[in-house]
Amino acid sequence: MLDQNDLLAIAQLMDQKLTEQETRIIGQVDQKLVEQEKHMMGRMDQKFSEINRQFEAIDQRFSEIEKQFSKIDQRFSEIDQKFIVQEKRIINQVNAIIETTVVPDIKKIAEGHHDILQRLPNVEEQAELKSRVKVLERVTMEMREDIDALKKAN
Repeated sequence: MLDQNDLLAIAQLMDQKLTEQETRIIGQVDQKLVEQEKHMMGRMDQKFSEINRQFEAIDQRFSEIEKQFSKIDQRFSEIDQKFIVQEKRIINQVNAIIETTVVPDIKKIAEGHHDILQRLPNVEEQAELKSRVKVLERVTMEMREDIDALKKAN
């Protein structure tokens, strides 16, 4: 059988082998982890590069859209200016029509109205005329009644 020295020697050999095995396994695991980390970092770099390219494409598209909006804004400004010019032209034409057609007609109407007012008696004269007409109407009625009475008497 084995004595204690033999068992100690076997235990030391096993410890040594286990330590070597442990060191070798830890080295392999560390190497695999380093390789895996490099691989993952490479893939992440690729993904980030792809994402950056996509963002650059989006930025470029936004720049193009901003240019188009700028062109549209410029066109609206041009249209606004054309509307302002057209509005001024229409106002000038309307004013010209008013001055050449409407104002002379209004002056003619005003002159005719003035002539009519000149021919009409003033308020005091109208009141006097009304009073005189009433007297004449009353006198005429009385005379008609007198004439009718005389005709009946004859």
